Amino acid sequence: MTFSEYLDYWLDNHSKSNTAPRTHENYHYMITQHIKPILGHIKISKLQSSHLQEYYAQKLSGGKLDGNGLSAQSVKHHHRLISKALKDAMRWEFIIRNVAAVITPPKTKKVEMQTWDNEQVKAFLEAAKSSPYFPIYFTAINTGMRRGEVLGVRWQDIDFDNKVIYVRQSLQEVKKVGLTFKEPKSGKSRSITVTPTFTKEMKKVYKQQLENKLLFGQAYHDLDLVFAQKNGKPIQPTEMARNYLMVVESCGLPYIRFHDLRHTHATLLLQQGVHPKVVSERLGHSTIGITMDTYTHV
Repeated sequence: MTFSEYLDYWLDNHSKSNTAPRTHENYHYMITQHIKPILGHIKISKLQSSHLQEYYAQKLSGGKLDGNGLSAQSVKHHHRLISKALKDAMRWEFIIRNVAAVITPPKTKKVEMQTWDNEQVKAFLEAAKSSPYFPIYFTAINTGMRRGEVLGVRWQDIDFDNKVIYVRQSLQEVKKVGLTFKEPKSGKSRSITVTPTFTKEMKKVYKQQLENKLLFGQAYHDLDLVFAQKNGKPIQPTEMARNYLMVVESCGLPYIRFHDLRHTHATLLLQQGVHPKVVSERLGHSTIGITMDTYTHV
C-alpha cells in the first residue's frame, strides 16, 4: 500500500466519522494539495523519517501555489496530521512504527497579539451602532465567545433572570454542505455571566425578531437563533466579515481580526485584575495554563 492509498483509507474510515466536518475538510485539503503529490508514491512500509524531514524543508522554502514558503505553523499542522495518521496505521497494524514520532516539527515564532484598549472598543461600538450586526459585535466583545459560538447561540441558551449565557453549539461553514451546527471547540458547554447592559441589548434583539416573525409569517425559519437573518436563517459569516471590515475602516482604528475581539475581551478583564481562572472559564480553555500562556503579555 502506498502512503497515498493509506491516506485515502484514513480519510474515509477515520477522519470522516471522528472529526468535525470543517476539520475533515481541512485534512482533505492538506492531504490532496500538499502531502500526496510529494510523499504519496512511497510505500507506507518504506516511509522514512528523512522523507518527512525533507518534505517539511521543501514546504518551508516553497510550499505555496505561488512559490513562496508555508509558515512554520502551517508545516506544524502538516506534521500533526501525518503523525496522527501514522499513529492510527500502527494501531491498525499496517506498519510497526511511526516515523513521524522521532521528528521535531519546525519551531514557530510567537506572534504578538493584536487587541484594542477600552477607548478603542468604545469607538468601534459607537461606529457599529448603525450596522445590522451591532448586537453580534457587542456580544463578542462582552463575552469573549468565538465567532461560531456567537452565531450559534439560541434564546434557550440565555438565562435573563440569572444573567447567564450558555455556550452549547457553534455555527460553522463547510464546503459542499453549507452552514451547520456543531459542539463548541472544547467539546462541552460552558456558562458566561453577563451584565444588565448586555441583557437589555438582547431584549432589543428579541423585540426586533418578533416583528420579523410577524412580517414573514409561515416563511420565517424559526431555529431559535438569537442572531439570524430577517427570515430566521443563520447569519452568513462571510457577509458579516465584510461589514466588520467596513466598520473598522470607517472609525480609523488599527485593524484586528474578528477573533481578536475575543482576545480583547480577555485582555481587558486581566488588566482589570480579574483572576486568570475566571477568564479561562469564560473563554472555554481546557486548562488555566493555556490562558496564562496565551496572555503572558498582559
